Amino acid sequence: MKKLSRMSIALILVALIFVTSLTLIIGTSTSWGKVEITDLDLVTADGDKIHTLLYKPKSATKDNKAPLVIMAHGGSDMLEQVSSYAIELSRRGYVVVSYDYAAQAGSDVPTGDSEGNSGISGYGKRGLNTIWNTVKFFNYVDMDHIVTMGHSGGGM
Repeated sequence: MKKLSRMSIALILVALIFVTSLTLIIGTSTSWGKVEITDLDLVTADGDKIHTLLYKPKSATKDNKAPLVIMAHGGSDMLEQVSSYAIELSRRGYVVVSYDYAAQAGSDVPTGDSEGNSGISGYGKRGLNTIWNTVKFFNYVDMDHIVTMGHSGGGM
C-alpha cells in the first residue's frame, strides 16, 4: 500500500509540473494575453504562399496605432528562429510580422518574379511585396514608423 501511495504522489507531482510548465510556456509566449499571435499564410501575385506570424499587442488599435517591425530569419532558418525577438518587441508595443522568406521552411519556392527574387545572391525581396500589400491595410499600424530587420541572410 505504501508503494501505491508513493507512486500516486509521484504521478500527481509529475502532472502538476507538466501543467505548470505548459501554463508558463503559453503565458510567457503571449505575455499573459497581452500579445495576440496569428499564423498567416499570405499569397503572392504568382500564387505562392509566404508563411508569416503576426504578433499584435492588445494595445494596438485603430485609435492607438503601433509601430511595425517586419523581421526576417537567417540563411537556412525559419521564422521560429526570431520568435524570442518578435515576442519581446511585441511586448514593448510593436506589431511584428516575422516570415519564412520565399523558398524557406513554410513558404513556397517562387514560381514567378512578383517578389523580385532575382536580387543580390538570389535574396531579392523574398516575400516583402506580399507582406507590404497585406500590412498596409492593418488599421492598427502606424505607417510612419516601420522597421525591417533580419538576422544573417535575412538582413540582406
